[in-house]
Amino acid sequence: MHYTNVCLNSFGYELPPNEVSSAELEERLAPVYRRLKLPAGRVELMSGIRTRRFWNSGMRPSEA
Repeated sequence: MHYTNVCLNSFGYELPPNEVSSAELEERLAPVYRRLKLPAGRVELMSGIRTRRFWNSGMRPSEA
């Protein structure tokens, strides 16, 4: 089925409460980085992502 003359009047969103920066992620990966002799800053450099957000474990989409 195709629709014509349709528009969205409004929409909403909610950001997950848990934010992890690329720097924090790299701190967790520091032992691996040292072992592989990788410089810090690779995650953000290669992905372009500074922060990512997560819902709490067990959170269902219908609860958001």
